[in-house]
Amino acid sequence: MDGDIVKGIIEPARKKYAQRFGTEAPSVKFDADNFLPPPPGEQSDELESCSGGISVSSANGNIVCPNTFDARLQIAYQANLPEIRAALFGEHQRATG
Repeated sequence: MDGDIVKGIIEPARKKYAQRFGTEAPSVKFDADNFLPPPPGEQSDELESCSGGISVSSANGNIVCPNTFDARLQIAYQANLPEIRAALFGEHQRATG
């Protein structure tokens, strides 16, 4: 189970954090109640899926850092959208006045 892998790396990650920053590592809690959605094709709702990774959040949930394949793919897509648009529709000519 992926949860067992994540649980097994929490303490080594905390130790590495403490060594790197010279301070006590923050507490970490594995949330066994809220998992990422399953990969595409394993559910009926194809709009919400996850192809792997992890999501980390603050204790109160106000800060969320999704480090999933899908989130990284979305970042790459947004960063390359101007080039994608130009390849599909040609260079955009701005009106000059």
